[in-house]
Amino acid sequence: IWRLITNFFFLGKFSINFGIRLLM
Repeated sequence: IWRLITNFFFLGKFSINFGIRLLM
């Protein structure tokens, strides 16, 4: 469970950057 949360947090940070770029 902890591993999934950590992975999600790391992916989320990257996803946010990717999302902003895609929106731009």
